[in-house]
Amino acid sequence: MKDPKLLMIQQNSLYFYQTVAYDTKYSGPAMAIEAGMELGQVLGDKDILFMGSHGITSVASTISQAFNLLYYLERAAMIQVLATAMQKELKVLPDSQCGPIASAMRHDLQSNSDVHFYAMYRLLRKSQPDFEL
Repeated sequence: MKDPKLLMIQQNSLYFYQTVAYDTKYSGPAMAIEAGMELGQVLGDKDILFMGSHGITSVASTISQAFNLLYYLERAAMIQVLATAMQKELKVLPDSQCGPIASAMRHDLQSNSDVHFYAMYRLLRKSQPDFEL
């Protein structure tokens, strides 16, 4: 995509308000420490890094938080793709709404992430009893 930005068009996307960094340059796989350092600079204090023509990275203090971020990012991206496919103008929510809603959604992030992660883990264990972390 020429402009890979996640648009603030619905609740799941608001979870990522001002927490996503974008690296739109692609120069191949990051095979050297310097490339990783550059990506770290681009990421800065954000939680998510969109790497052009490559993929995404989630950075969090726990596995459950990283999982939660990626889960909801996938949902937000899916809704954006589906909405874009309708070929209608998208309604981007104003910053005045995004900030307060994002703060509320991220309140108690660790607890919410743990509940979500372990609920998904229990479902996986039921469907695949041999699965272990």
